[in-house]
Amino acid sequence: MRCVALGQAWKDGGGEVHFVTACTNGHLLNLLHQENFAVYLLGFPHPEPQDLRTTGLALTRDPDAWLALDGYRFDAP
Repeated sequence: MRCVALGQAWKDGGGEVHFVTACTNGHLLNLLHQENFAVYLLGFPHPEPQDLRTTGLALTRDPDAWLALDGYRFDAP
């Protein structure tokens, strides 16, 4: 929900919002779609290499994009 609030604020300021997520909660996914956010579903969440490829694909669509990471599964490099 923290990232939804950030996305809403960004969108209110004229920005475009894309979510790259491993979320399986139908209610939250519906909320992202209702907000008209682009959604990229991760079939292989962190630490799988496909996670990075999917995230990179989303970022290449806009060279000025910003990335906010939020989750409990991230670890130190």
